[in-house]
Amino acid sequence: DERARLALVRTPSGVFLPGGGIEGAESVELAIRRESLEECGLFVRVLDWQAHSIQFVLSVTEDREFEKHCSFREAALEPGRGQSSEADHALFWGTAREARGLLAHGSQRWAVERWCEHAGVAQTE
Repeated sequence: DERARLALVRTPSGVFLPGGGIEGAESVELAIRRESLEECGLFVRVLDWQAHSIQFVLSVTEDREFEKHCSFREAALEPGRGQSSEADHALFWGTAREARGLLAHGSQRWAVERWCEHAGVAQTE
């Protein structure tokens, strides 16, 4: 947001950056816009900064590990609010420092650090 805080999503599984899987032939940009609306009720415009990572995660429900290919993008808020369709997802805003302490996935903590370097945001904020 305008104060360099990050949109974070609290779910029953932990705290995450908004996002999720790409559906079908959907582009990364479309997936970001769709997931931001579904999870947070936010309309966003995808900007140029991006980072990519691979993380291995264990799915407890499926009892197997997955290789997650992650694409992170900076996005700006667009005017208005939509309706979130994820009843168990709660949007809240946090500083980079708060995000790094709360995010469940290491790849997301890494992406926040890279974004801070790009945006000139002190990681202690």
